[in-house]
Amino acid sequence: MDTTSLGTNGQITEQVRLTAHVADDSGAVVSPDGKRIAFTSKRDGDYDVYLMRAAPEGPKNIPVKLTKNAVNDYGPDWSPDGTQLVFNSNRSGNFEVYRMKAAPEGKTNRPVNFSKNPADDTAPTWSPDGKKIAFNSDRPGSDATTDLDIWRMRATDGANPTNLTDNAVLDFDPEWQPLP
Repeated sequence: MDTTSLGTNGQITEQVRLTAHVADDSGAVVSPDGKRIAFTSKRDGDYDVYLMRAAPEGPKNIPVKLTKNAVNDYGPDWSPDGTQLVFNSNRSGNFEVYRMKAAPEGKTNRPVNFSKNPADDTAPTWSPDGKKIAFNSDRPGSDATTDLDIWRMRATDGANPTNLTDNAVLDFDPEWQPLP
């Protein structure tokens, strides 16, 4: 996985290799303080969420595996305060949005299923104020179709899921932006 810096004209000014592993490393997101990177990797045979310092991988910067199971976990996004992550997982048999502390999974840090729906819920992203999580879902809309729409839910408990783009075309990969 590489990081790329762009100049004011959009040209690449620097490219740095961050991970040294030959596995699929992808979906890197930088923590709000710029000091850590969460990403998805297939280093152990299935996709899991990893964490490392925002510097090239090496003996003093070894990625730490956060999620520990035999299914796919991917697509992390940071909470605005940098203490938690949301990600996708098919632990329950379909893709759901999970939330956990930005620390290795264990007895005191179990991922919590936030979407709890038989539809596939993916691509979670935290709102800048930390109050909402937007995500993709193929839940039936008002027209009973199951195309991808963008939904949002409360970040504290996953309550009040609301369809934001209820229409007959595919809407996906939500991204929050600050107000102008």
